[in-house]
Amino acid sequence: MKNILIMRHAKSDWGTGQKDFERPLNKRGEEAAPFMGEYLRKLNKIPDLIISSPAERAKSTTFFVKNALNYKGKILWNPNYYYGDESNMLDSLWELGDEVNCVLLVGHNSTVENFVTNLTTTYSPMSTANIVSVIADIDSWKQLKLYDNQFEWHLRPKNLME
Repeated sequence: MKNILIMRHAKSDWGTGQKDFERPLNKRGEEAAPFMGEYLRKLNKIPDLIISSPAERAKSTTFFVKNALNYKGKILWNPNYYYGDESNMLDSLWELGDEVNCVLLVGHNSTVENFVTNLTTTYSPMSTANIVSVIADIDSWKQLKLYDNQFEWHLRPKNLME
């Protein structure tokens, strides 16, 4: 069994005048990202590896989640999570070693939404800082197929923080 946690970056600040790639999180994003990391820790969903877009809002989200999880493992910055599409996310999973059982992917919409749908056939709108858990009944990442995995749950900070 392999567990894929798919997260959309937390809410960003559109009012900074910075280029899209450099856009930081806003106050709401800075609150939601660590909260979601703490929630993952409570669920005992600690990834063996984190792969994230290198865009500033995704990087910040990743660091907030990492710190809340007390995660000491490796973070891979994949530029294809910003410039590419859901096929790049799939490619990055196929490249994983089989010692990785749980991976957290941090990216952008519409890619993360499409990726969840392509993995599970379940459409689940991904607002900022949302996390979806997908279970793949495989022993090796090379066996991962589209449309053949179990949609486990969808966490929304808006619902959890109220």
